[in-house]
Amino acid sequence: MATYRESFNLAQRLLQDPLGLKWKEGALMPFIIEGLRACQRRCAENGMQILRGIQLVTIPQAATSISLITAPALNADFVLPWQLEEKLGGNTGKFQPMDKDENLLPDVDQTSRLRLWNWRGGSIRFIGATRAVDIQISYEKELTAPLALTETIPIIGASSAIAYKAAELAGAKTADQFEDAIAGVISSEVRANQFKPVRRIPYRWR
Repeated sequence: MATYRESFNLAQRLLQDPLGLKWKEGALMPFIIEGLRACQRRCAENGMQILRGIQLVTIPQAATSISLITAPALNADFVLPWQLEEKLGGNTGKFQPMDKDENLLPDVDQTSRLRLWNWRGGSIRFIGATRAVDIQISYEKELTAPLALTETIPIIGASSAIAYKAAELAGAKTADQFEDAIAGVISSEVRANQFKPVRRIPYRWR
């Protein structure tokens, strides 16, 4: 897999500075990181699985929210929730999907289940339950920012897209190249998923 060094070197060339006389590592690295973030955002919008995190957490009795600063808290790499599931028995049984409410949660009495959730102001909010409930949160996770150019880029095929975005942020006119490159990354992921083996359910006549 590619390293950030490849993105860095390409970005220098795009900025007409292949020898690094102006754009040294310290000056260009913040733009490389922002390039990664731009790729992450676009890939997340298209559901790429590398950006999916899973958190298991127990919501205390009567609690009505969970965020990065509550106790318990969301994982440190949490960005946005995608899906929530709860155990119907509180902490026993199988997980069942909860319903997402895009509006304000209804003002109703708490029951033994959480039932509904929404996302407001950096918090996942609930009606609350009359007992502690185990939930499973599927979420978009933030990729770790690189500390060195020798680190591997976690998004396959994204080295050029990161370079184009970094160069754009540094003043080069590479916005169109970024769009083409990130579209290629997403397209490759879609094609790869199309060829994943699927277990077919045998047809039975009766």
